[in-house]
Amino acid sequence: MTTKLQIIGPYTPEHEGPHVWVLGRPTRCSVISVSNGVAIIKIQDHPEEFAARLDYIKNAREVLPGEGA
Repeated sequence: MTTKLQIIGPYTPEHEGPHVWVLGRPTRCSVISVSNGVAIIKIQDHPEEFAARLDYIKNAREVLPGEGA
């Protein structure tokens, strides 16, 4: 079954579900640190940390089709 994302808003550490948009596709990530609009993140199946613009990271939750995304 396919899930969709409901964007909760810009990244804040108080909410679950940070996702980074890479090449137009959302990928769940862990935010290590944030400084001057740049976040150091890790994503599943990628062995190293890397930098991403904070604008590309959103808090989101997965919803099932028909659940009102």
